[in-house]
Amino acid sequence: MTNIPPAYNQPAAYPAQAERLFPRVMDWSVLTVECAAGQYSASLLSRAVEDCDAHVLNLNVVSGLALGEPSVVELRVNHRNPELVARSLERYGYTVTSVMSSAPGSDPDDDSGPDAVARRRVNELIRLLNV
Repeated sequence: MTNIPPAYNQPAAYPAQAERLFPRVMDWSVLTVECAAGQYSASLLSRAVEDCDAHVLNLNVVSGLALGEPSVVELRVNHRNPELVARSLERYGYTVTSVMSSAPGSDPDDDSGPDAVARRRVNELIRLLNV
C-alpha cells in the first residue's frame, strides 16, 4: 500500500489545497512571459516584479522544458495594474505575451467597469447586425 497525500485521495480537500497554493487577494494580475531557454531566472523575474512594488504570488513554468525551446512562464502578482509590471519585465528583457487583471473593467463579462455601457452598446449593435 502506498502513501497517497490527503489532497489526492480526498476530493473534499481539493478546494483547501487550491486555496493554499493560490491564496485569494483583492488585487491581482496574471502575466504570461516568454524568454529564451537560457534567459529564464525565477529570481530575475521576481526582481523585475518587485521593482514596481508588487510581489510574486505564483510562478508557473507553462512550457519550454525541452532543450532549445523558449520558456513560457505564467506569473500571478499582487498588483492591480498589469501594465506597470509588464513594462518592468520588458526592461529586464522578457517578452510579455498576455496580461489579465482583477481591476474593475478588465473582465469583458464584468458590468461594473467604466466601459460597461460602451461595451453593452457595442454588443447590442453586433447583435443587430447579425440579424
